[in-house]
Amino acid sequence: MLVTKMHLKSLFVFSLLILPYMLYSQELSGIAENEPVTISGGINVNTVFYHSKDTLSTREPFSFVVTGNVNVNLYNGINCPISFTYSNYKANWSQPFNFNQFGMTPSYKWIKTYIGYNSMTFSDYTLSGHQFLGFGVEVSPDIPWKYAAMYGRLLKPVEEDTTNEYNIPAYARYGYATSVEYLGYGNIKLVLFKAWDDENSLSVQPVKTQLYPQSNLAFSLSVSEPIGEQFSFEGELSTSAINTDTRNKEKKSGEHIFKATNFLQRNTVSTVYYCAYKGSLKYAGNGYGLGVSYERVNPGYETLGAYYFTNDFENITFDASTILLKETLNLSGRIGLQRNDLDKTNMSSTKKIVGSLNMQYAMNQKTNLSLNYSNFTGYTYIRSEFDDINATDPYQNVDTLKFTQINQSVSANVSRRLGNIENKDLQQAININATFQNQTMQQNKLHKPGTQFYNGNVSYNMNVQNISLGLFCSINGNYNKIPETDDVFTIGPTIGGNKGWLDNKLKATVSLSYNDELITRSNSSVWVFRAGGSYTLKEHHQFDLSFSEQNRYAKNQGRVNDLTFTIGYKYNFNVKYSEIFK
Repeated sequence: MLVTKMHLKSLFVFSLLILPYMLYSQELSGIAENEPVTISGGINVNTVFYHSKDTLSTREPFSFVVTGNVNVNLYNGINCPISFTYSNYKANWSQPFNFNQFGMTPSYKWIKTYIGYNSMTFSDYTLSGHQFLGFGVEVSPDIPWKYAAMYGRLLKPVEEDTTNEYNIPAYARYGYATSVEYLGYGNIKLVLFKAWDDENSLSVQPVKTQLYPQSNLAFSLSVSEPIGEQFSFEGELSTSAINTDTRNKEKKSGEHIFKATNFLQRNTVSTVYYCAYKGSLKYAGNGYGLGVSYERVNPGYETLGAYYFTNDFENITFDASTILLKETLNLSGRIGLQRNDLDKTNMSSTKKIVGSLNMQYAMNQKTNLSLNYSNFTGYTYIRSEFDDINATDPYQNVDTLKFTQINQSVSANVSRRLGNIENKDLQQAININATFQNQTMQQNKLHKPGTQFYNGNVSYNMNVQNISLGLFCSINGNYNKIPETDDVFTIGPTIGGNKGWLDNKLKATVSLSYNDELITRSNSSVWVFRAGGSYTLKEHHQFDLSFSEQNRYAKNQGRVNDLTFTIGYKYNFNVKYSEIFK
């Protein structure tokens, strides 16, 4: 990696922000009386052998995945969790995120550090859960101040490949963030986030994708304050400056809100400025709560520290929650007004009633009911239960970048325990799930239907503990209604069971699934048979063996058979220095 002036400037700023807190030492007296070193955790190795008669399959015939979670504890005070993933698995996507990762989060008392691949959240409008490769720290001493900072690579460079439909070209992206929080009677938190693309990280400027090197500077100021014993106030103000093409050096005339930070973000003709703010006032009564909230996000608001962001909206909502029927019924909800096209530049605008409802009801000791509804806009990864049912190995669905904007969702669940619930040797339960998700569009004030997702599941489980026997069966349904194309309806059952021997040291499981996919012009069906077993040796060693056969039929492809054979080994350990060298 080439060290540019921007890297040096950013490292200098980052060092000034973090150095005073890292120099604050801790009390180490009496530490020698504790266990010097304890290493605990587990390492998992899986090898996958795959064979298919599908000539279009691009999967490797052999792949392996090594994962580990290890914690090193020094003198019963300094913790150093380490996690890693390494594989030769080749996903279909060419994207700026690594499947192979190594990360550790050492901590001692009130200092926690992040090294390698990790993610941190500073605020919703700045850096919010974005993965990075680098270094971070959180400092929470026994004083009313907290501090956090990070520096690292947010995206790796990916060259454009016009022959690969899954290719996502990207410049190498770096960034740092810092936050200072005061914890007095209330909380005050200030966040700074800076990110930039390395315009020299790609050998050729992408032509298929409109991609240009960008930079971003964002600030956030949040306040939470109790008002008396029952009222509380929360608010946040955020600003973000995005330079949409850092190659453009022409300066922009006029004043702007980031004038004092020109040394961090240049004000050029390709720089745009945004604001976002929200606030809420809440009242906590005896068994109920009330509140009013306001949120406004300017059109185009964006931060390079979040994967997806909803902007150009204004919400005014009223909140309420209560507990009824002798604390068996929990209700909470929001209702309000939402509008978009805040700057009056779009061809259309929308005003709608928005709301959400959450209900949890324990009807009796056997039956529980939950219901959730929301028409607030958000992003989610649409995943059917058939993705897991038809998967031939656990790593088939690692490409989870296909997020969809959902504008309405409904889900309901009913679970009921059968038989005598006091009989611990025989436990039975039935579970019913139903979900609906809708993606809608507005154009010229006309409502246009989007994609609709319907999912349903009914399952039965029985567990006979005294003989370590479990049986299960379910039926799953999935209906996708897609405008201007074929609707897809998939339905099918799954049955299976598991059994344990030798005090559950030896376990076996088997399942059979069938689903039929019905489309307007063609249909297909899939059979999936799975069998596997595991053996635990001396509590620390576990050997796994599994086999799956997928038989699928489609009118346009005929019948195709896939075979997957997996061998796994897991080692769990808890090693103490004093036990080895006593």
